[in-house]
Amino acid sequence: MSGHSVSTALNRIVDRLEIRSTEGRRPRIHDFRHNFATQTMARFFREPETFPASPSMARLSTYLGHTSIFYTQYYLHPDFNLMQEASEKFGFSE
Repeated sequence: MSGHSVSTALNRIVDRLEIRSTEGRRPRIHDFRHNFATQTMARFFREPETFPASPSMARLSTYLGHTSIFYTQYYLHPDFNLMQEASEKFGFSE
C-alpha cells in the first residue's frame, strides 16, 4: 500500500469512529507509531520475563526500522505512571 492509501484508510476509520484528541485533533499515523513505541517500552519494563530488559531498546529500534536507537528515542514519550513504577522499583520514591 502507498503512504497515501494508508493515510486515506486511517482518516476514514478515524472519522467513522469519531476519534479525536482531548484538543479535538485527529490522530495521525505517526501518533499511533509513537504510542506503540512508548507502550512497547513500558511492556519491556513491566514484563522482563517476556521482554528481556537489556536488548529491549535495540529490539524495538530494529522492529521500527531504525538504524540507531537514537532515532527510536525520539518516538518515546513520557509515561508518568511508568516513571513512578521505576522510581519505586529502584528505590527512588519518597
